[in-house]
Formats: sequence, C-alpha cells, structure tokens
Amino acid sequence: MPICVHTGTGTPDFTSSLGIGPGFMRGKAPVINSVFALVQGHIPQQFPKLRFGCVEAGASWVPLVHYSLKRSHDTFDRAGATVLKRALGQERRYEIADDIFKANRIYVTCQVDEDLPMLLDYISEDNLLVGSDYTHQDQSQEHDFVPKLQERVDRGEIPQSAVKKIVYDNPKTFYGL
Repeated sequence: MPICVHTGTGTPDFTSSLGIGPGFMRGKAPVINSVFALVQGHIPQQFPKLRFGCVEAGASWVPLVHYSLKRSHDTFDRAGATVLKRALGQERRYEIADDIFKANRIYVTCQVDEDLPMLLDYISEDNLLVGSDYTHQDQSQEHDFVPKLQERVDRGEIPQSAVKKIVYDNPKTFYGL
C-alpha cells in the first residue's frame, strides 16, 4: 500500500500574506521530517507491505537526509547518549543500508532540473518518481518532463535506464499498479 507525504502542514502560512509564498518550513520540512521519523521509528520494518512516497518537495534534500541519518546512526552509541536514548525510548537502533531510501521503500519525486547525477549518488534510480501528481497547477508540474529528461540522457548526465524508471516503472511500483 502506498502512503504519500505531501508538502504543507495544514497550518496557515503567514508569509503568503506578505506575497512571499509558501516557505521551506511549510513546504519541504514536513516531508523531510517524515523520512527521519519513518527510518528512526522503524516503521518500514514494522509494516513491510507499505511503500512511502515524498511528493512535490523535489529531491534536493535527499543528500542531507542520507548524511544526517548515517551520522546519527554512527554516533548512536557515543558516551552519554545511552541514558538519553533510554529516556526517549530509542534504545532500538535503526538499520542503515547503502541506499537508505531503497531499503525503506521510500520513493521521492524529483524535478527535471535538479542535480540528478549527484542525487543518484544518494538514492537509486529505482526510488525516484516524476515530480508531480499533475492534478493541479503547482511548482513541480513539468509538461515536457520526459523530453527534458531524455535531453539529460543525451548529454550523458544520467543513464538511459533512469528515464523509464522515473516516469513509468517506479510510479507503477510505488502505487501498486
């Protein structure tokens, strides 16, 4: 079963009244925080049939999450942390795989102009999705996504296999179609 985490918090964004538009804290931060909660809370292991999707927040945050989860994991047992971990009920250590997103069945939507070659160092092409749900006008909507992605292949930036996976195979797998 797919579970989608979408941008937004459901609370008013006072910056929009200033003409600034939705900010990082209202848009991307909830999506990023959800990945931390899923991995650190062992949710994918508790519910092996669930797939998790981070939708319309782009994917540029993936390296930050990858680094932070690995660093947190690696420093888990440092002196003084054990008492705090017990108090917070976090004694059970979460597992860190080479590809955190693949190991936890977390799919992330990407935008065609993001640094995809760099992102593929942190998330498999098997876990990236087209960057919009296309049911409404939004900042992630890209009508020429496939041709623009193919241009990036033609320039040698990303592998050809990534195109079909991002726009067809991965959404099909994620949504269970």
